[in-house]
Amino acid sequence: MSHPRTTSQDKDAALMRSVMNGDAETAKEMLDKGANARVKDKNGLTALMWAAGNGHADIVRALLEAGAEIGEKSDIGKTALMYAAQSGHTAIGMGLLVAGARADVCDENGRTASDLAARNGHADSVQLLK
Repeated sequence: MSHPRTTSQDKDAALMRSVMNGDAETAKEMLDKGANARVKDKNGLTALMWAAGNGHADIVRALLEAGAEIGEKSDIGKTALMYAAQSGHTAIGMGLLVAGARADVCDENGRTASDLAARNGHADSVQLLK
């Protein structure tokens, strides 16, 4: 019995689903099988942005190790660091900064990651980003 071939689009879709669901094991498996670490959803959010914004540090690390672009911007000009900051995921923000993320980048409304953190009441993230 032959099995249908898994396409790169299938792997990318499975990666994005696992990232959105916080399923680190499946995300790492898909990356190991060749899924694109820079995959985006229909709104221009990368897997890294989803992982950072939802607090999935292990997935963030796996995506970075697999070649995710740390400075990529979504369709509204936000970076993974901005998504982490606005959600109060300070440890992930620190990891992204160490990995080379820039805190001085602005979104389409001129807001930085620090501005987004402050707007949502995440004082620890604001302190980190100053």
